[in-house]
Amino acid sequence: MPPSLIDAELQIRDNENRPLALLIWNNSVNESTFPCDLRLTLFDYTSPTTEAIQYIEVKTTSDENKDIIYITLPEWEFMRQNRSCFNMYRVYLDYTDNYSLSDIVKIKDPLQYITNGRLSPIETMVLEFLKRG
Repeated sequence: MPPSLIDAELQIRDNENRPLALLIWNNSVNESTFPCDLRLTLFDYTSPTTEAIQYIEVKTTSDENKDIIYITLPEWEFMRQNRSCFNMYRVYLDYTDNYSLSDIVKIKDPLQYITNGRLSPIETMVLEFLKRG
């Protein structure tokens, strides 16, 4: 049975039943207050470091012209503390087409974009992502 959107955990296993990837959705039922939406663990049995963790925060808007991303102080701190393994995805939904997916932009290590001007803190908990700039 394929995973549904309400699953809180998704595992992918190899032919020896070893886990290859584990995706945990922290907010599948309600807001967990964990400072990111998803935790992805990748397993590599050929490496001495057998697992790598990626944290994913998803920010969604139905206004393609809205480039402001609101983040909480715990999200900001978590992003700062885990910057090498933190990714943000900006998801744009088309409100004129029943909120269908319009675009997804991956922002790897969002803090790096502050120094190059693509991500501007407006105030403590607001970021502006300049998608087209």
